[in-house]
Amino acid sequence: MRAVLLLCAALWLGGCASERRPNLVLVVVDTLRADALAFSGGRFATPHADAIAAEGVWFTRAYANSSWTLPSMASLLLSQVGSHHGVVGFGSVLPEAAITLTEALRDHGYATAGFAANVLIEAGTGFEQGFDHFDVPVDLAGWGKTKLELFPNAPAGVITGLAVDWLASQPLDRPFFLYVHYMEPHTPYRCSNGKQPCRDGAAALSEALVNERWNFTDAEARLIRRLYGLEVTVFDVALGSLVAALRERDALENTWIVITADHGELLGEGGRYLHGDSLEIPEIRIPLVIRGPKRQSGRVDTPVSLIDVAPTLLEIAAVPRPAGFRGRSLLPALRGGAIDAVPVVSELFLRGEKTPRHRLVVVDAAGSTVLASDGAVTRRGLDPDAKATPAARSDLVTALGERLEWIDFEGPDPSEAPPLSEAMRERLRALGYAR
Repeated sequence: MRAVLLLCAALWLGGCASERRPNLVLVVVDTLRADALAFSGGRFATPHADAIAAEGVWFTRAYANSSWTLPSMASLLLSQVGSHHGVVGFGSVLPEAAITLTEALRDHGYATAGFAANVLIEAGTGFEQGFDHFDVPVDLAGWGKTKLELFPNAPAGVITGLAVDWLASQPLDRPFFLYVHYMEPHTPYRCSNGKQPCRDGAAALSEALVNERWNFTDAEARLIRRLYGLEVTVFDVALGSLVAALRERDALENTWIVITADHGELLGEGGRYLHGDSLEIPEIRIPLVIRGPKRQSGRVDTPVSLIDVAPTLLEIAAVPRPAGFRGRSLLPALRGGAIDAVPVVSELFLRGEKTPRHRLVVVDAAGSTVLASDGAVTRRGLDPDAKATPAARSDLVTALGERLEWIDFEGPDPSEAPPLSEAMRERLRALGYAR
């Protein structure tokens, strides 16, 4: 009886009317900025994401732990920053010895499945650890072509269809963890529908973006933002289908849903676009909404990051956290309480074949502090238009406080990552990551 009471308290299901353990659905939207959804200021309608936010808690200052997929997703699953987990370069593999969020849940009775559109985390990269079923489908027919260099990632409808089919196959009496990773709104833009030919110059703009030909006219810059927004609406439609499937399966009322992103995107700020070459705030500030069965709405303005997601889900599921986890659970905030204002860290290491470097950003309640690879330290306030000013390294150490002990300013050596296969190089070129 005591165990049941403890479990009910941990799950926070509004009492012990049900002893069923909760289902967990993690929705990651590639390249989704914090301000892209309608409830956070986006210009395009996202009714399904808005509905989740209205019934959940919105963390208004959530940050990715890097500005591109591999290190950020490793941070999410391992609750560690890049200088700790080492998955920071192309060809990096998630350490087999590390215990992921997925493994912890599976080892405590959860059915686990992952469906991702981003080919960087395909099977063989280590991200499949702990999943009973893991699928990263490749759309070789993207844009009516057969070559990988265009856009090999499956559209949102395909990913949702696979997830819905898996849900239909699951017994109702076993809790599940479902990870769904959409590629929209990542470039190249597919004109809001993966089956339609590009119009209004979208194909040419996408090609210019990934090849860094960024001398756009004002009209072209507006069209890029419009195309990005249309891609966000594609994700939102897919989210609606996923939620409908949960409802039809009679699983929604016992399911926690997390909506977040692996990183953001530059859309013309400072004349720059895309992501992964710097740690500007639009590249690392991301949405984070958590909706539980009790539907307690609210907003939290304290800075948090992706390394906090896994500890939160494990506490919700009453599953012990692995020893290597470094983030903190956000469950107190989901219950309406406060969480400590702890500095969050985002890092960037070597990318592709460019000059090795390590940049680190610390975000706290007052703004962000940047440590560049040459040792220079700058400070930027909360105002996005404020210019960065020189700061002392001691200020950065003070901001990190006790967290400094697990930040390696030298960092891992990404050049030690295994060589890339030619197939992976083709896929990286398709996404603008490799030339």
